[in-house]
Amino acid sequence: TEKKVEKKLPPPPKAPVLDESYSLSPPKTPDIVGGEGKISDLVNVEGIKEGNPSKLLEGVKTVSPTRKQIQFGKDFKEYDKSIQGTAKTRKLIYMPPPPNIKTKIILPPKSVKVKIWITPDGRVSNIILLKRTGDPSLDEAIIEYVKAWRFNKIDTDEVQWAITTIRFKVK
Repeated sequence: TEKKVEKKLPPPPKAPVLDESYSLSPPKTPDIVGGEGKISDLVNVEGIKEGNPSKLLEGVKTVSPTRKQIQFGKDFKEYDKSIQGTAKTRKLIYMPPPPNIKTKIILPPKSVKVKIWITPDGRVSNIILLKRTGDPSLDEAIIEYVKAWRFNKIDTDEVQWAITTIRFKVK
């Protein structure tokens, strides 16, 4: 003797009445203007309006990016005002911290002149000490230190050279 109670649900709410100006299509936005003009100048907008996507790219203008060489680092001549050679305009983009070196020389020199050759890709390919320190291990440490320097790349295939001074701090 179960009694079933049926409940009637209320009718769903009525949909709101929309203003006649309401549209489901996206709002019209102004053309985006860039360096080469409006986007509508680059793409065949009529292909979209006609519903024919194959026409979309008809007459598309190709915009080639301009190649710019990005330079960073410091001018080599900022490190040594007396620098000489074809590489004096190169930018030094990496220079490791100077090594701490012990030497047996009682009065080590305050500086040493070196001649270096720099490849187009920025590596130091050859080093000559124009004046030696008198301590072969110190001379070798100077050469290894300068080999680690890196310069900016250049577009020519010319190996450039420079004569620069390496200065020491004696502790």
